[in-house]
Amino acid sequence: MIFSYLLVFISALCFGFMARKVGICLVAAVAEILMEKKIKRLISILSASIWGIFALWLLGCLGYSIFAFHYDFHLLSLLGGFLFGFGAGLNMGCNISTLNKLCTGQIVMMATIVGWGIGFSLFILSPILHPVALRQINAVALMPQNLLSFLCAFLWLLLWVVVWKKGANPQHSFLQKIKAPQYRGMSAAIIIGFLTAVLTYFIADWSPTTQFFSYIQIVLKQQSSQEFSLLSIFPTFALLAGMVLASFHSKAFKITKAPLKSWLRHGFAGIMMGLGAAMIPGGNDALIFIALPILSPHAPLAFLMILLGIMGALIFAKMTKINCQSC
Repeated sequence: MIFSYLLVFISALCFGFMARKVGICLVAAVAEILMEKKIKRLISILSASIWGIFALWLLGCLGYSIFAFHYDFHLLSLLGGFLFGFGAGLNMGCNISTLNKLCTGQIVMMATIVGWGIGFSLFILSPILHPVALRQINAVALMPQNLLSFLCAFLWLLLWVVVWKKGANPQHSFLQKIKAPQYRGMSAAIIIGFLTAVLTYFIADWSPTTQFFSYIQIVLKQQSSQEFSLLSIFPTFALLAGMVLASFHSKAFKITKAPLKSWLRHGFAGIMMGLGAAMIPGGNDALIFIALPILSPHAPLAFLMILLGIMGALIFAKMTKINCQSC
């Protein structure tokens, strides 16, 4: 048990550190597509999912059973994805980016997090049925998933070696790369993919969004507190610690204030994100680092709708000249 806690803590701490150094943000990725016509950030983010597929497949080959929740496709997932994406666009930051900014001293992000809680509460107390887990399965036991996981991982590894590895700078030592204020997305994706696979092995729904939703369910008496173990919330605190550590390491930590209208905008955006995440279910963190790697049926289209929602919000912000802080 102690070894499990230690491994989960180290994995989540390193994941938070890497996420801050890389600057994971779906909003920034979509903004890059709209303004620069490039997809480098988006590919870096998706590559973490694909490396996660490979890592889970590898764990399965080594005899470790990966149990995770698969969610069936549901129209609520599409609606929730767009709503979440639109809210993230107005917030100018997805779930991971919001936590990143908070850990660099942007306290206005507390309004977004409070908004998540309000959005979760609205969904839980509404008559809309939450899409329940379709089944709890071994994500690497089924032969089709084994084959698909292997093919995806092998082709991505080949593409990474042939295309992106050529852009690496061999003159930099390993220590210099660790000390760098920002990491290369494609290289960091490999480490992030394996770290998230380890977390998924120990805790099927370890993502901060999912854990926050479970906590709101307990507060509203919709879930037994016995189902909410200490191990399940451990990754969130370790992840935040890793982000704070990376902020200080990069000398990026600085308490910044924001006007009241910014607090209101982030709060409203947070409500949309919370409501959307509950409908999917899971925010972009759960989709990218859990649902897509385990090949959950609802994940691909929900992720696509998040991208469309972000794109719609960015276009709306530009048309209405909303002053949004960039990622």
